Amino acid sequence: MFHVGQLVCCINDQPPPHDPVRRLVRGTVYTVVGVVCGFGGGDGLLLAEAQLPEEFYGFAAERFRPLSEARLAVFRSMLSPTPKQEVEA
Repeated sequence: MFHVGQLVCCINDQPPPHDPVRRLVRGTVYTVVGVVCGFGGGDGLLLAEAQLPEEFYGFAAERFRPLSEARLAVFRSMLSPTPKQEVEA
């Protein structure tokens, strides 16, 4: 479901009971740099923008939703410069 280079959005920023430090922010977009299979019965994600202590293997994948490339393309097109048009006065 997730792959390296994919953009994901955090939907659950509550820290797990064994690590009370909040390392994620809900609604923030992160970049997947690694996927750990078999992480607590699911997949774990390693994220470029979030640091983990050495003893942790990743963030639970169910805490994120993938961002659609089609939806991202709409926003990217809004950010790209548009050519200037002359207007008659």
